Amino acid sequence: MNYSWQTLTCGTLIVVGVVGVVILIKVLQRQAQKRAWGEMASQLGLVCESGRYPWSSLAVRGMYRGHALVLDTFVEHGYRRSQTYTQIVMTVNNSAGLRLMLHEASVASRVGKRLGVQDIQVGDADIDRRFMIKGQPEEGVRRLLAAEALRQKFLSVSSIHLTLEGAAIRYQHRGVEKGTERLHSLFDLMSEFATAVEQIG
Repeated sequence: MNYSWQTLTCGTLIVVGVVGVVILIKVLQRQAQKRAWGEMASQLGLVCESGRYPWSSLAVRGMYRGHALVLDTFVEHGYRRSQTYTQIVMTVNNSAGLRLMLHEASVASRVGKRLGVQDIQVGDADIDRRFMIKGQPEEGVRRLLAAEALRQKFLSVSSIHLTLEGAAIRYQHRGVEKGTERLHSLFDLMSEFATAVEQIG
């Protein structure tokens, strides 16, 4: 009986210790994120908002090159586990009503392209090979991506998943983005993309 009690106590302490370590890691990661996002926001004239608790969600908000911008994270709950995503949303005057989804072509999608799966070809070999592009109207999407400078911006940033729908351009990435140089590059890309959308209209 005494042996069972000691075993139970030892097991409980191990579980508590593991949970404590996980919580500590999460808090340290959140502090690193808050520090990185806060410094970036200060440099760019944006505001970094956080709740009063270490685990409260963070958001960077403000106007960036004439467009309202929000950077935050969200959690997608799955059957076996949850996944955190970084999200950037930038407002745009999309008077032409363009819709677009642009993301990195996977191995499967590259095979699909060869088999005739429909995506929009813009006439730039690097863009057409690297990205899957879907949208409406197709001619408007081609006009949108006609500018060489904008295409080079897309090619210069890795792991892009971008959508345009209604008055919002949205970027999403699995995991928490803490690299300020990458985030700054994404802000630049999205603002240039927003300007191109508004010129189409």
